[in-house]
Amino acid sequence: MQRKTHGISTQSEAPHIAAVSADYPPLNRPWKAPRDVPSGSHTGRQLALMRRLQEGAVDGPTFARGWLGERRGAMAAGERVGDALGSVLDEVFYTLDDYTIDPAIRDAEDLTDGELQRRVAAAFGKLGDCDAGS
Repeated sequence: MQRKTHGISTQSEAPHIAAVSADYPPLNRPWKAPRDVPSGSHTGRQLALMRRLQEGAVDGPTFARGWLGERRGAMAAGERVGDALGSVLDEVFYTLDDYTIDPAIRDAEDLTDGELQRRVAAAFGKLGDCDAGS
C-alpha cells in the first residue's frame, strides 16, 4: 500500500507543484498599483511622502530622510511591488542618489531641492500609468 501526501506518492514520484504550492501560499502578494498599497505600510508612506513633496508640504532633506527610511523598512518587512510601481520607486531611489541632503556639502552636480521636487513629481505622475495598466 502506498501512502499519499499532498497528492503525491511517497515512492519515487516527484511532488506535483500545484499540490505543494497550495500548501505554501505566498505570505505577501506584490502590490501592482498605488491603490493596492495599504497607507500604513512602508511603501504607502513612501507614496505619501512623494505626494507631500510634490505639494510642497515637505522640503527636500525631510523627504529624502523619510523616504529612504521607509524604503529600508519596506525591504526589511518583505513588502513587494509589481514591475511598474517598482520602476517608479526605483526612479525615486536613483534620483535621491544624485541628491545631497545637507546643502552645506552639496556639489554643483548634485540636484537642488527644486530639481529633486521636479523629478519626484515626474515619477509620481507615472503612478497613474500603474493604475491604468494593472
